[in-house]
Amino acid sequence: MLDYALVVLLLISPTLFSLGSVTSTFTYVIASIHLILTLCTDFELGVFKIIPFKIHGIIEIIVAVTLVGIAFYLGSIEGSASKIFYLCFAFVVFIAWLITDFKVEEVVLLKNNNCYSFNYNKCYEIIVADFFSPPALLREIRGMRRNL
Repeated sequence: MLDYALVVLLLISPTLFSLGSVTSTFTYVIASIHLILTLCTDFELGVFKIIPFKIHGIIEIIVAVTLVGIAFYLGSIEGSASKIFYLCFAFVVFIAWLITDFKVEEVVLLKNNNCYSFNYNKCYEIIVADFFSPPALLREIRGMRRNL
């Protein structure tokens, strides 16, 4: 959900912050690329599930670092508003990367001895310590391949 919110923020930012034409165009391009990346990522809200979630995380940290350089470049062309916007944007992407657990491969739900997976090609038998436990307390007992 955070990725889609970020795309919306990028799409409204040029108008909201009165960014210059070069910065606005670049921001729309970044929004489009980020939307495609998010749609193609293999996670709960992904549509096409082509790009592994771990790869999405690697791309995000590379983008966060790259945005710092872009901030100074665009700032030299169109002034401090562009520079400040992209430095803040780099910080937001970095924080999003920092708080996201990119090691989580898939969510599995076990109900009435049927296993449901968002990945659709793997299924794991799990045990629930307590019916009301949060998902973090679910433990994997053993991996078991099953086509759904």
